[in-house]
Amino acid sequence: MVRQVLKQAFWDSYDLLGRLLALNFALFLLLMVVGYYGMLLVVVTAQGVAPGIRAPFVLVAAFLLFGLCAVPTWAGLFHVGALSSAEKDPSLGDFFRGVRRHAGGMLRFVLALVGLEALLAVNVWFYFAGGLLPESLALPATVLGGVAFWLMVLGVLIGMHGAPLVVRRGMSARAAIRWGFVLTLKYPGATLGTFVFLAALLVIGVALKFVGLILYGVVAPVMLANSLHDVVLEREEQGATDAEAGDAQPPTSWKTIRAAEDAAEERRLKRARYERTFRDILRPWDM
Repeated sequence: MVRQVLKQAFWDSYDLLGRLLALNFALFLLLMVVGYYGMLLVVVTAQGVAPGIRAPFVLVAAFLLFGLCAVPTWAGLFHVGALSSAEKDPSLGDFFRGVRRHAGGMLRFVLALVGLEALLAVNVWFYFAGGLLPESLALPATVLGGVAFWLMVLGVLIGMHGAPLVVRRGMSARAAIRWGFVLTLKYPGATLGTFVFLAALLVIGVALKFVGLILYGVVAPVMLANSLHDVVLEREEQGATDAEAGDAQPPTSWKTIRAAEDAAEERRLKRARYERTFRDILRPWDM
């Protein structure tokens, strides 16, 4: 499944290469400018805050700044990715339509997920670096801290499934997290493999003196998560179709036959789209 996810992400991105490069560059600059001046304002403002709550103030302000700036862009990019998977040839205007339609739901989802991650991070700190437990509890503390850490990793994997569900299905934050958890456990290989590939891609982007992040650092996570969602959804629908086919009666009307033929043709065209080879890049006129 991982190979199928990567193949779909590649061809979806290739078909929209110019638009995605333009969006990534513009959003990267936006995040850099807003992040720099926003954090400068936060640090200056924090000087007037009591020392005891200065660090939490900076963290909360930085999170709100990041959320208000970055999260709506994810909503727009996931909308573009969904249209690309449906072969709708999205325009730059569709990005802004996605922001308007899904920014609120995406922000609620991210807030809920980050809240859970923050609670787990506090547990990791408490068990590993808090220094509040006696030496006799070192082993249980290590075990519990390790569990909390891996639950944080699980939260990231859940986010890869949950974010597309918010945009495509209009799910609430709770439902998206719940279904993200179910799909992560049901398809651990595909989910973890996609995450490892994405992490490697981002590390390479940083190693290239951040040139990689300027080219794909914003859009790559979205396109990979979007393709993962498509592959998992196709597998789920195929399983449901196979189960129905075992119990189904022969078609009794031309309408039923036509609907089945249209569905089969749609699946055939989608498979053909993602079964292209590098020859189609070198000789696109032969496609």
